[in-house]
Amino acid sequence: MFKIVKKLILLLFVLINIDRVNSQALTVAEVYDLHVGDELGIVKYRTGAPEYRFMKVMKRTEIGTDSLQLTYYVRTMVPTMQGKIFGEDTLTVSIGYLNSPFFKNYVEGDTTIENKIWMYTIQSWDSTYSDACGSLVNWRYYSFSGEPYHEVKETLVYKGLGVLKRWYYSEGGPYSEQRDKEYLEYYIKDGVLCGNKKAFPLSTNQIEHGRPGIIYPNPVAGVLFISGVPEFSFSLTNLQGLELMTGAGTENQAIHIEHLPAGAYFILISNGSTQLSYKVLIE
Repeated sequence: MFKIVKKLILLLFVLINIDRVNSQALTVAEVYDLHVGDELGIVKYRTGAPEYRFMKVMKRTEIGTDSLQLTYYVRTMVPTMQGKIFGEDTLTVSIGYLNSPFFKNYVEGDTTIENKIWMYTIQSWDSTYSDACGSLVNWRYYSFSGEPYHEVKETLVYKGLGVLKRWYYSEGGPYSEQRDKEYLEYYIKDGVLCGNKKAFPLSTNQIEHGRPGIIYPNPVAGVLFISGVPEFSFSLTNLQGLELMTGAGTENQAIHIEHLPAGAYFILISNGSTQLSYKVLIE
């Protein structure tokens, strides 16, 4: 446990520079200025084992002038007493109000509200930082204290990377405390790495073994089959998110991919509201 806490503290100092920069309220568009190929390695620390989350942008779709959609490939890993639990999926996020500031009423500095009648104190703080690689970070701190209840919320928005949240809650003393904090261990933005990717346990280079098979064979030489899904549509992309094939079919229908060069690809299988993403290796 001490090693985990120490590691997270080190990550905080690596990716967040303690030097403050001139105040700048980031807009929603600036925060979500992600593009195909950008990736994040996130550690989510709770009471107990941390959760590791790998996210890579597979698709970006601009909708009108004030909204967009981002599609991520997501892998997760949670260490447990029995081993490790893995997850793999795609996540599509819709973002609107791009021209608005992410934090409304952004004011750099400290504000405190006290109410002596109800015996509670609210404290908030907005600030702007630059991380070790020069990315701007807006940090909002919020604290509510009223015996025996105490709550702290921190929200960090990174320019061109997204949002991290940290939450602490306690009621009736330390034995009822809960923690849920996210940290960036590394990120790749526009092809430039910041942080320590080698130490992160997840990437697109891994194939999850033991997961119930829907695609086979994998690796594949020329013809791919999809089982366990009566009707489906599919989209095949390369690792950069470029769509190479689309189509639809029924269970065990052959998908001919012999015209594609050897390498790694992703196939997104859709069946109504359900979407599954798999990594495919073509030999």
